[in-house]
Amino acid sequence: MKNHEEYFDDFPLYKFHLSPCRYELKDSSIQRLVNCISTHPLFDIRQLNDQTSATWKSLININLPQHAFLKDHKIQEAILFSAVAYLELATAACHQLLSSKDDEQQATIIFEDVKFVKVLILNEHELVEVFTQISMPMCKWYIIFCNQDNLDKYSLNEFTLHAQDKIEIDSKQQKSLTVPDRWTIQDIRSAYAHLSTHAYQYGSSFEKIKTLRGTSTTIISELSNDNNNCSSYYLLHPYLALLPGVETTILPVRIQKFIYSSKTKAKMNRSTNVEVRGKYHDNICDIGQEEIYNLDL
Repeated sequence: MKNHEEYFDDFPLYKFHLSPCRYELKDSSIQRLVNCISTHPLFDIRQLNDQTSATWKSLININLPQHAFLKDHKIQEAILFSAVAYLELATAACHQLLSSKDDEQQATIIFEDVKFVKVLILNEHELVEVFTQISMPMCKWYIIFCNQDNLDKYSLNEFTLHAQDKIEIDSKQQKSLTVPDRWTIQDIRSAYAHLSTHAYQYGSSFEKIKTLRGTSTTIISELSNDNNNCSSYYLLHPYLALLPGVETTILPVRIQKFIYSSKTKAKMNRSTNVEVRGKYHDNICDIGQEEIYNLDL
């Protein structure tokens, strides 16, 4: 007959990898309000872990008004956390770390070799925890998803990597991307109608194109933002990550270069330029299958 200690020896071992976190300090929040540092609506809690990286935890609830625009990014009947949403989080994190600098001398944020590793599907019945992590001193960023179901099933808090890239901060003015026009779409509604036939079911929050032009390998678009409630963030458009001339539903897996620069000419006049450059020489994953393309963006 076993004694009590032997019964305990048969129990499974449980291991938890949980990082301590705290809310923003009162002095820090007051300083942020004084400096008018805007908080991105996808951001939630700034964590304190081992002091070697800056980490933000975001609780995504698409039923909330500030997250409802994510429901407008629907592909093949699935609500996907878009590629540009990852860029939103990484850009906002860099802005927060650089917030002490003067807006007149705002540094240009450059992401190189952006990789989208795994798709993240959202639904209205489940909350999703997304972690944005920047390796200091601002050399890389990662966006990971914590699956709490694994914690219950396997007693191990596992993370799934969804996107990553390298960061470069440059105060020099970047050369603009100039491409001779080979085609121009005058009727933007027809462009969205064409996308809808290929399972890109964009809602009004992602229908922001004013002009659209380009070549066989390049797309250049001008975006509008008429929603005053969205003035604190950027709402980058998924059209920036589309491949021209490919008649299928695809998801981007890599962007070679992403450039974000913002200069304040006056207090009420802000000009923003966003450029995305990429070369696709990789497998591009369809939702239902995997194919290989060899195109330039």
